[in-house]
This record gives sequence, C-alpha cells and structure tokens, in this order.
Amino acid sequence: MKIRKIISGLKYFDLATIILWISGIDSVKKYLGACRLEYYNQRKIGLPVRKFWDVFPDCRQHPTSVKVLTEEITGGLSTRELVFLSSIVKCYPIKSIFEIGTFDGCAAAHMMFNSQLPDQCHIYTLDLPPEKVQDYSHDPDNKEFLALRRPGYYISRYTTSGITQLFGDSLKFDFSPYFNAVDLVFVDGNHNAPYIQSDTANALKMLKAGGFLIWHDYFGIPGEPVTDYLNHLSGSFPIQRIKNTCLAVYHKNEQ
Repeated sequence: MKIRKIISGLKYFDLATIILWISGIDSVKKYLGACRLEYYNQRKIGLPVRKFWDVFPDCRQHPTSVKVLTEEITGGLSTRELVFLSSIVKCYPIKSIFEIGTFDGCAAAHMMFNSQLPDQCHIYTLDLPPEKVQDYSHDPDNKEFLALRRPGYYISRYTTSGITQLFGDSLKFDFSPYFNAVDLVFVDGNHNAPYIQSDTANALKMLKAGGFLIWHDYFGIPGEPVTDYLNHLSGSFPIQRIKNTCLAVYHKNEQ
C-alpha cells in the first residue's frame, strides 16, 4: 500500500524538486516520504493546504532573519518553517508567546529576534527538566532524534533577554497562569497522542482572541498522532496546513 502511494506521488514532483530531495544524507528516504505525503495532499486527505502568503498576505512586507546554518540541528524545523514562523511574529504586534517543546531553542530564538515589538514581547518556552534530557521513556520512538538535543542552545547563543525557559512534563505542568493571555502558542513537544491532545487543549485555553495556534510535525499521513488528532479537531476549528511545511495553523477570531 505504501509503495503504491509513493509511486502515485512521484508524478507531482518536477525535476528541481527531485534534485533538491536527493541531494543530502538520507535523501532517498526523505524523497520517498515526500512522495507519499504528496499523494495524500493531492487526494485532499486531511487538513486544507494553503500557501503561507495566501494565509498571511501582509507578511510579504516584513523580511525576516534566519541565523542558523542548514546543516545545524534546528529542532526539526526547516529553514522555510523558521522563516514562516518568524514572519508571523514580525508581521503582527505579538507580545506574548508560549512554546511547548524548547528542544535546542531555535524556534524561540528566531521568534525573539524577529519580533515586531522586541522590547515588549516575551516568550515562555517549556521543555523537560535538564536531568530528564537523556530520559527517553516519555517518547521512545524518537530516541535517536532526542539524543541530539542541546537544551536552549540557541537561546543563549542569539538572545540576551525576553525568553523565559520553563521546565516540566507538559502533561503535568500548570498552564493556568497563562490562560487567555498568549498571542501565539507554538506546539512542538511530545507527539504521542496523550501529549498532543493535552498540549492542544491547554494551548487553546492560553490563546487570546485574535491569537495564533501553530503546530509542528503535521505530516498529513493517517495513522500519525498529530495528523489524526488535528484532522479530528478540524471539525470544530478552522485549521489549515501551510503548503510545503509541516506547520498547521489556527487563527482565533476576535471576540
């Protein structure tokens, strides 16, 4: 079944895309995974897919800065995803951000130094305590990736203020002080079903009217916890997937 879907997706890629995908380490695996993903996209299975600039047209006028090198570990975010995430913070007067899943702090650092209001914006970013960095029992399927983590590395490297690092298990963390007080929530923590459901529920409670909720690692492939849960949640909330990324976005209307 997977092979048929991969083959079906091949026809949607031009030569430039193929060359891009097969130019690095593990390129064949990445390329075949992309073909499978494109199969689902073309069949319109899952969230509606839209171009970033169609969802956020005003962001074209706000150039952003991406400081990390592409070969560095960036918490799984692609350069394109970093640009889009930074563009939202640059384009809108966002003063409060909560990130679930710090990893190496790449996303938090980029949002901070691209902020439209750097003197007023504050970011809270939550991750496991330092003593739990090498404990993979909470997410054994991602052990190899988690082993690359350098907690808060980019925060200390690129920022001097405006970011508060919080530590704890997001299933047990008390989010109540942040309820109805956050302009943007970025969910990129543990992607197992209990976590993505709990993190999303708390994110929705934290989000202010007019705020943005962004999830990472929406691959659009049925059977993956983030994909399945957001597909289900989209029946109640207008969630969109940003084209050529693993970002899903919900904009809470002003009330």
